[in-house]
Amino acid sequence: MGAGRRGGDGADIDSIRQRYLSRGGLGGLLPKDALTLLLSYCVPKNRAREVCLTLLERFGTVGAVVRTPPKKLTETSGLNAHAARVIGLLPEIAALRGGGSFAFGNTERAAGYFANKFKNRTDEAATAAFWGRGYFELDWDVAGEETPETLERRVGVITRKAIEVGAEKVAVSHCHPAGVCSPSAADIRFTETLAERLGLFGIDLVDHIIIGRDGAFSMIAEKGRIGL
Repeated sequence: MGAGRRGGDGADIDSIRQRYLSRGGLGGLLPKDALTLLLSYCVPKNRAREVCLTLLERFGTVGAVVRTPPKKLTETSGLNAHAARVIGLLPEIAALRGGGSFAFGNTERAAGYFANKFKNRTDEAATAAFWGRGYFELDWDVAGEETPETLERRVGVITRKAIEVGAEKVAVSHCHPAGVCSPSAADIRFTETLAERLGLFGIDLVDHIIIGRDGAFSMIAEKGRIGL
């Protein structure tokens, strides 16, 4: 079997494509791998990683790349006009996805995405997903007891990030790697507080999904049962 095409940092483009196809989505791919995957359909495969790294060096993050006007992408990074237009479509497509509802399509798909993201974690971790003008994620580790101070700090960080990136909707998820996926009292307080805070700025909290060894729990789908 021949070797896959590699980019500037040794990335195997064929391997990235295979991981994407086998998982049915981008879950588990690094942001630079996801951008490399997209570029591999727009530029010669053997240049996809090189172009990706050039864009990230110039603009900093994948989110910043997709928010950059196509004309600026071509002028400042040497990206061809076709590829720049494809990248420029991403924020609009993200905003339209699912007819303006849950960016993942439905709760089941979202749970599958987050479960894959957390599958190798042995400690409790969390993530927030933001979409509107584009799609962004913010990860953090969960350590120690939840206090009013840590709750307020976490809600503040997520709210500021949502405003910063122009998000219209937010979903959060965290894992219980050693236990069941039922929410704790602290989980419910956090969800209530975050939904209220985001709502002040016209931003919807579409779900808080808990991933455990026994499956996934949607706090929005079960809000009647848990008293949200």
